[in-house]
Amino acid sequence: MGKQIVQQPNGKFALWSSVVDDFTVVDYENAEEIIDDFVEESRRELTAKINGIIAALDRGEKPYYQFTKSFDDCIELIREIHGDDAESLKHFGLSR
Repeated sequence: MGKQIVQQPNGKFALWSSVVDDFTVVDYENAEEIIDDFVEESRRELTAKINGIIAALDRGEKPYYQFTKSFDDCIELIREIHGDDAESLKHFGLSR
């Protein structure tokens, strides 16, 4: 992991990066502040990832490469594994 939470001599916390070998954030007061920053960073990364997947699907591309399933592929697999009465098939009005 490229990040470490380090306690400063004054009792506050800093974020150490092994990528740049320096502190990237200093003077966190408590765990909640650190969590908020980590959650926001994760949210930005996840948003970019999901937007990329949606954009690829909209362009007709396969974002999961050979593992990309179409809706019809999913329905076929549900029928095979769970049968024609599966709840998700009922949801889409596709149960037989």
